Amino acid sequence: MDGTLYGTTAYGGATGAKECGSLGCGTVFSVTPSGKETVLHSFAHSDGSRPSGGLTAVGQTLYGTTPVGGTHNDGTFFSMTMGGQLTVLYNFGDKSSDASESLAPLVYLNGTLYGTSVVGGAGTKCDSGDEIGCGTVFGVTTSGKETVLHSFDGPPDGAGPYGGLIAVDGMLYGTTQYGGTGYTTFCYGPSGDCGGTVYNITTAGKEGVLYDFGGVVHDGQIPWDNLVNLKGTIYGVTEAGGQYGWGTVFAVSKSGEERILHNFSKARGHMPNALIALKDRLYGTTVTGGADNWGTVFTLEP
Repeated sequence: MDGTLYGTTAYGGATGAKECGSLGCGTVFSVTPSGKETVLHSFAHSDGSRPSGGLTAVGQTLYGTTPVGGTHNDGTFFSMTMGGQLTVLYNFGDKSSDASESLAPLVYLNGTLYGTSVVGGAGTKCDSGDEIGCGTVFGVTTSGKETVLHSFDGPPDGAGPYGGLIAVDGMLYGTTQYGGTGYTTFCYGPSGDCGGTVYNITTAGKEGVLYDFGGVVHDGQIPWDNLVNLKGTIYGVTEAGGQYGWGTVFAVSKSGEERILHNFSKARGHMPNALIALKDRLYGTTVTGGADNWGTVFTLEP
C-alpha cells in the first residue's frame, strides 16, 4: 500500500512467550521501497502465534490468521491498521467443530473473507491424537463473525486443505492435500497413492470435488499450494506424483478437465511449492532439486 510492503514472519519478535519458546511467536512487519523495515506487531500467543498465511488488505485495513495461539490455541483471526494496531476479531475453536490451524491466505469477496483450516471441522475420518477433523472452509466478516461453510471428511471428499482459496466468477476454488477416491493410508512409495482434490465451493457452502487425483497413471499427487487463475483456466502444483514421482504443474478447467503441463525431475527441480501468474506465464519454485539440490525457480508458458 502506498509503495510499502506488509508481511508476516512465523518466528521472531519482541515477545518471549513461554508457549513459543526462544524463537518468539512471530511478527507483522512493513518494508518501504528503500528497504526500511519496521516490526509493527510482535505476537504474544494470547493474540495468536506463528502467522503463516500473510495478509489481505481490505481498504486501509489488513487482515490475517494465525494457526495456533489465542484463547483455545486453535489460532486467531485479526485485523491491523497501517500503524500497527492489532485487534483479535475471532478466536478459532470458540464453538464445536470449528476451524483450527488456518495456514493459508484469505481471499476477500463481497464483504466476507474466506479461508481454509488444515484440521478442525465436523469430519471424523482424520481424527488422530490432538488433531481433530479433516479441515474446513470458513467465512468471516470484517467484524469477526465466523461461519464454517464446509467440513471436509476424507474419501471421497478431500482432506487437509493446506492451500488457500481463489475466487473466479463468484465461485471459490481450492485444493486438499489428501482425500479423494485415490487416497490410501500408506500413500508414499512406488505403489502408494496420496490422492488429493481440486474442489469448488459457493459462498453459501455448497462444495463439490472438481477433480480427483490418483485415478490416472502418473497423475499428480498431494496438491498442497494455492491455485492461480490465468485467463479462465486454473493452474496448480502437486508435491509428488507425475511421470517421475517428483511433482507436477497441472491445469484444470472450471468443468473439471485436468491435464499435466510439466513433470518435475530430480535434475530440474522437484517438490514444487509455489506458483504465481504474471501476464501470460506461470512462475514458481521447488523445494529441492536443481544443480546443487537446493531448489529452483522456474517459468512455464501454458
